[in-house]
Amino acid sequence: ETGVEEKGTFSGWIYRGSTSGAQSIFTAYVDASNFFHIYLNTDDTILFSQLSSSYDWQLITTQVFRDIGWYHIVAAIDTTQVVASERAILYVNGKRVTAFSTETYPSLNFVNDFNTASVVNNIGCWDTGANNPYDGYMAEVVWIDGLQYAASDFGEFDSTGLFWTPLASATIKALTFGTNGFYLD
Repeated sequence: ETGVEEKGTFSGWIYRGSTSGAQSIFTAYVDASNFFHIYLNTDDTILFSQLSSSYDWQLITTQVFRDIGWYHIVAAIDTTQVVASERAILYVNGKRVTAFSTETYPSLNFVNDFNTASVVNNIGCWDTGANNPYDGYMAEVVWIDGLQYAASDFGEFDSTGLFWTPLASATIKALTFGTNGFYLD
């Protein structure tokens, strides 16, 4: 079913089992040349992008994520935003990522491959053949169709201000999910 291809939010808590090899977190896969994805690169950076034969837009973190432990990743898209840097936002453990080795943003009103009829959304693999599988655990995985949410809509710092923790399931279930949204606790 078709949803809103300009706006969406992925939120997920991931616990890496291995830091070797490329690992897909979430992909809207059309074919090997056309897909939207959130991906752990072989160099342990995060790639957040859309490819249509070549990269339409992409953000690659300078920070590496080598620790075996829980990370909360929020990838939020709203290509209707006037300011380019507000069209694709990446958060890790509640903090907005601002340092990228590659930083190209979607054009205004860009149509991504997610929420598109007949496009398969994959959690933990790149395509339907299970290529580039994610190695580890995932929890509290959310896809929001049609809205760009912030990390604070899914988590908060504990009373010490040191540890980023998930919000209560009831709070997350109260969010607006849209036509194709889901919550996998």
